[in-house]
Amino acid sequence: MRADPPTPIESPAPLLAEPESSASEEVEPGLFLENQEEELDENQKTDSARSGKAISPNLGDGKPDGKRSLGGSGEMIELEMPDGNSKVVGVKIHGSRYGQSQAPKESFLIYFLSKDRKRILHTEMAPYSLFKRGPEDWVEIEFETPVAGLPKSFWLVLDFRAAQTKGVYVSFDTTTGGKFSRIGLPGMASSEVNFGGDWMIQGIFAE
Repeated sequence: MRADPPTPIESPAPLLAEPESSASEEVEPGLFLENQEEELDENQKTDSARSGKAISPNLGDGKPDGKRSLGGSGEMIELEMPDGNSKVVGVKIHGSRYGQSQAPKESFLIYFLSKDRKRILHTEMAPYSLFKRGPEDWVEIEFETPVAGLPKSFWLVLDFRAAQTKGVYVSFDTTTGGKFSRIGLPGMASSEVNFGGDWMIQGIFAE
C-alpha cells in the first residue's frame, strides 16, 4: 500500500513583514471597516490582583465603538510600562477573525517600537488560530519568554497581513479620540487614525 506524502511544514513569517499592497510615503488604511455596538462581558475583564500581573487600562470606557481590519498596514498603539513592572508578558486584543472557516496555518507579527517609532526593539509572533470568527472578544496572548529591557513608553504594532479573505477585525473605542493610536508598520511612515478612536489593545506586565 502506497504511503501518503508527508504534510509540508510552512515557514514562519519573516521578522520584517512585506505589506500585500504597494507601499507609499503615507500608509493607506484598508477598506475593511464595520461599525458595531457591543458591551463587554464583565467576566472577560482580567483581575490583575488575582493573576499577579498588571494590565494596561482601557483607553476609553472599555466599550467598542467599531472595528477595523487594515490591508497593507497595521494597528499601532502607544503603551506605558506601569510603575513597579519591567517586563511585558503578553498582550490582550479585542477582535475577531474573518475569512475562511479554517484559520490560516500561519502567524501574525507583534512589533515593539521605540517611542519615536524609528527602531524595532523586539518582535513576537502568534498564531492566527487564537482568534475565532464571530462576535469580537478579548483574546489573550502569552509570550513564551517575557519581553524585558523596554523603555517606559513604547509602541506596539500588530501586522495581520490582512486581505479580503484573511484578517482580523480589531475593535476601537472613541472615548479618548485616538490620541494614543496610529496606523502603520515598521519602516513605513505612519498616519493618524481616521476614525477618532483608540485600538482596544492592552499590554500585560509583570515585575
